[in-house]
Amino acid sequence: MMTRRRMLLGLGSGAGLALLAACGQASTMTEEAPAAEEKMEPKAEEQPAAPEAYEIRVFTTSRWDLSQGLGLEVVQELEEANPDITVNATVETGNRMDKMVTSVAAGFGLDVGQAGSWQAQTLAVLKVPHGLDSYMATSDVIKKEEIWESLRGDLQWKNVVQGMPFGPDIRFLYVGNKAYLDAGLDPESPPASWTDLEDAISTIYTVSGDKIEKLGFDPLRGTGGNHLWMVPMWQLGGETTSPEGLVTLDTPEAEEALNWQKRNIFDAQGGYNQVLEFWGEAAGYPAYFQPFFQGVVGNMHLTNSERAGQILPNQPDFEFSYGPYPVPEGGRQAGYGGCHTWYLTVDSAQPEKAWKFLEHFGSSDVNIRWALHFDRLPIRADVAESEEYHQGDDFVRFSAGMMQHRRFVIPLPGAPQVLSFVNGFVPDVMAGNRTIPEALKEAEEQVQTILDDFLEEHGETR
Repeated sequence: MMTRRRMLLGLGSGAGLALLAACGQASTMTEEAPAAEEKMEPKAEEQPAAPEAYEIRVFTTSRWDLSQGLGLEVVQELEEANPDITVNATVETGNRMDKMVTSVAAGFGLDVGQAGSWQAQTLAVLKVPHGLDSYMATSDVIKKEEIWESLRGDLQWKNVVQGMPFGPDIRFLYVGNKAYLDAGLDPESPPASWTDLEDAISTIYTVSGDKIEKLGFDPLRGTGGNHLWMVPMWQLGGETTSPEGLVTLDTPEAEEALNWQKRNIFDAQGGYNQVLEFWGEAAGYPAYFQPFFQGVVGNMHLTNSERAGQILPNQPDFEFSYGPYPVPEGGRQAGYGGCHTWYLTVDSAQPEKAWKFLEHFGSSDVNIRWALHFDRLPIRADVAESEEYHQGDDFVRFSAGMMQHRRFVIPLPGAPQVLSFVNGFVPDVMAGNRTIPEALKEAEEQVQTILDDFLEEHGETR
């Protein structure tokens, strides 16, 4: 809007003279006495309007604290590059997904929340996040196709990516060098096939009476617990869901995988109950690292982040080797891996500015620094292959390479309600208390019913 002052300053010189003449102050111009040049007040230069300041409200957790260390550095970089933006990050306790859903429902004005990648489709049906495809399509920082395909599979609802991943991990086989050497095995040649693993287990496994002294491997004791039963199923070609969004737990691949774990691993070491007795009070995380450190457990199924999170801080001299989870004949590699994700919520007053927060986390530079600092993995294939990221560390290079084989728990809408049905039956079938076909059939029916009811409740279709 033009102010009165700007309007007056914008009048032409002719109009100004006419105004003076009308007041009787104009003189006639002659050669002998030229008229004095009128002195006009100079125009004020028009200044561009300052961008509107905006505070991005973020919910995070203590693990990803943005008020110190690398988290603070990343936030400060964003603010310096965007002077109109400040970040207000609140560390939340409890269920982070529930906190985000509740905040959006209450109209709190939350810009960015946090949950797992596998919860993205549930959040989409609840209409909590903004889809990111349109932002990524015009971004010079990150494109949709640069994110690992396995992560996009979790994050997409109706082909639209719902969140920005930032902290994936992957699990594979760790080998305890002492246990292998004591058994006359070469730890530098980890078992590559199911048969190799069975041979290593039988060599390491020792028992005194009915008490296990050394354990070769527990397929359910590691970061992921009972969910780890799915890795052999994926290796055989099975999946937890179909492309049409149906649950596919009751399959020949799932049955074969469970049978192999029961018969060739647990039963070969005295049975599930005897293995559970071996662990005793060390059955939970992180207590189960102690038998592994002591050399009385040969193999563990762990995330890449356990090297920096547990091994180096607690047992820096512990020697171990690693490799992919052994593959069945004719099978494929597979890895179980989680992922933390930022979500731009529909409650954001200025989503274009809040998007800059997610975009910054998707940049190559931040991705590299974040992955190295927190011992996580890149969200981008181009970063995973870069020397700047792996820096010649074979362990880091191997871990990143496993991301192309990554899968996780069921990501379909309603998934947070079905976790117990996906793995709750596993101890019973390993102990022989239920048949595997019966357990799989019941689990698939229960999960499918829960997911169908969730979609119906919220007026959605697959």
